[in-house]
Amino acid sequence: MSLLLRTIESFPRGRTTEELLVLLGAGFSHDKRMSALAELDELLRAGRIQRGRDGRWRAAAPRQQLDTIDKNRSTAAALESGLPDLVAAPARFTRIATPTTETELGSSRESQPVDCGALLRYWRSALRADPRGATTQVADKHGIEWALISGRGPIAPTETETLRVSISLETLAPTFREALMRRDANENGLALGWPVAVSRERGVPVFQPVGLLAATWEREDGDLTLTIDADDILLNPDWLRGAARVTGWERDRLRDLFRFDEGIGLRASDFIQKLRDAVASQIRGRIVGEDLVSQLDPEAAGIYDSAAIFLPTDSSFTAGAARDIDRIATWPEDRLARTALASVLGISSRSEHRTIAAINVGPLNGEQITAVRNACSAPLSVVTGPPGTGKSQAIVSMAASVLAAGGSVLVASKNHQALDAVEDRLGDL
Repeated sequence: MSLLLRTIESFPRGRTTEELLVLLGAGFSHDKRMSALAELDELLRAGRIQRGRDGRWRAAAPRQQLDTIDKNRSTAAALESGLPDLVAAPARFTRIATPTTETELGSSRESQPVDCGALLRYWRSALRADPRGATTQVADKHGIEWALISGRGPIAPTETETLRVSISLETLAPTFREALMRRDANENGLALGWPVAVSRERGVPVFQPVGLLAATWEREDGDLTLTIDADDILLNPDWLRGAARVTGWERDRLRDLFRFDEGIGLRASDFIQKLRDAVASQIRGRIVGEDLVSQLDPEAAGIYDSAAIFLPTDSSFTAGAARDIDRIATWPEDRLARTALASVLGISSRSEHRTIAAINVGPLNGEQITAVRNACSAPLSVVTGPPGTGKSQAIVSMAASVLAAGGSVLVASKNHQALDAVEDRLGDL
C-alpha cells in the first residue's frame, strides 16, 4: 500500500490536496508535488479514493471500489467527479489611447550626477514588473496562484494604446484575493497568459500559457484592474518543451520560430500566426483573443482561446536577480567603483584593470575580433547578435585570452546550451 493511500485512510474526515502534499513533504518540491498528484489521479481511477464536494480526499468504501472497477462505470465518469471544469472570472477589457509626450533634453543632462541607489531600485522594480518566467500550473492551484478570466478582448494593446482589464474581486476566489494582499506594496507585477494549453505531465492535467504578457495590478473600486501597456508576447519555455515533444519539432527550431530579439517578444498578431502555422493540430477552435472561453476541461488536451492571470512566485528567474540588486543597492559607492557596474552607473572606476593581449583561437571574422579586443581592454563590453553569428566562438577567444594571461573567467548564462558550447570548445583547446 502506498504512503499516500495510507495517509488518506488515516484521516476518515478527509484532507485537501494541499494538506496531503504538506503531510507527504511535497509542499515545496515541484517534482514531489507532480508525483503525488499523479498518484492521486491513479488512485482515483482505480476507485481507491474519492473526492467530496468539500474538496477533501477520502478512502473509498469497499462497495464503491467494486462499483468503480465495474466495466459498466467508465473512467471518465470517475474523473468527472474529481476534476471539474475550471470556470473563468468575467472581465471587462478597455482600450485607452496613450498620450504622447515630448521630452526636452537639456545640455546640462550630462553633468547631472547619477543617483546609483535610485537607478538600482528602478532596475529592481522593472525586473519585478515583468515576471514572465517558465510557467506550469495544476487545477488545485486555480484560485490560489492563477485564475482564468473571460470576456471580449482584444487581449493585447496596440502601439498607441494601453489595455485595462477589470475583474470584480467578488468573482475571484477568496484564496486568490488573499494571495494578492500578501504581496508587498511594490510587488504589483503579474503575467497574463494567452492562449492556454491543456496537457498532461506525469499523468496529471497541467495548464500552460503559450504566450505571456507583462501586466501590473491594483485594487480599484471593488475591482482588480490590470494594466498592459505593451503588445509584447514572450513564449512560455515550459510549453515549448512539451510542444516540441508532442508535435515532433526540434526544440531549438521551434524556439527560433518565435524568437524576435533577446528579451523582446512578438506582437500578438505575429505570435498567433506563427502558432497557427507551427502547431495547427493542437489548436481547438479559433484563437483570436477577442471572445475568450469561459471554462476549461482538464481532460481535454489542446490549445484554447483562453486567458489567465498568473501570480509571480519565488521560482521565477527574475526573483533571484531582484534579490541580487537589493543587495547591490546597499553597497557604498567605493565598492561599486571597483566593479564593472561603475561604467554603467557613471562612477569613476577604481578597479585594477589591465589590458590583455587578444588571442584569436578562430576562425573569427573582423567583427568577432573587434569584440574580443574590446573585452580584453575595456572594463565592460557588450556584444549582441542573432543566433548563429558566432557569439559563443567570440566568448571562447575572450576566455582563452584571459586564461593565457594567467587570469580567471566566470561564464554565466540562463541558457545551458550556450555554456555547454563554450565548455566544449575550451576543452578542445
